[in-house]
Amino acid sequence: MSANYAVDELLKVLKIWGDKGTLKKGTAVSYKTAIERVFSILDEKEKSDVRNIDVESVIRRFQNLHEADVQPSSVRVYKSRIESAIRSFVAYRDLGPSWKPEVKTRERGKPRNGSRSVTSDAGENNTQGSDISPESLGTKHAETLSLPFPLRSDVTVTVSGLPRDLTTTECFRLGAFLKTLAADFDGK
Repeated sequence: MSANYAVDELLKVLKIWGDKGTLKKGTAVSYKTAIERVFSILDEKEKSDVRNIDVESVIRRFQNLHEADVQPSSVRVYKSRIESAIRSFVAYRDLGPSWKPEVKTRERGKPRNGSRSVTSDAGENNTQGSDISPESLGTKHAETLSLPFPLRSDVTVTVSGLPRDLTTTECFRLGAFLKTLAADFDGK
């Protein structure tokens, strides 16, 4: 019996990986959400084998259909997640029991911002996840950060001017301020 490479099977495997801890639950869910959202435009024949999907072309079609309601930064995130999920799924199907997920690590206590990518066990440069640096976001001030935040599946906001040495107390203050901006804020 040949391995099943269909999109539906990929979604099932992502759920299992998240439930069993093969991937972090949040990573598995974000991969699954991106695939469900973008691949909703595909017909059943196109979904029959992820190895035959031209992700770049599908992303372009998705952008054309959702230009007004999906931010370009969200589409870039979707594309990255879809490519990572497909790459992992195909390797899992091809390698069977010897497959191990790509792992991205960072030094403990070191912020993700400006961190360098890490080499995986296989010796390949691992670009899964997001290494955000001021340079990659177009920020010219080294003392502050400008970071995208996926607020909803179709909305990404950018938080700018954050000091690089932001403290937990300042984060709580910022969070309290943001609560006052909510449409359903009641002041309690």
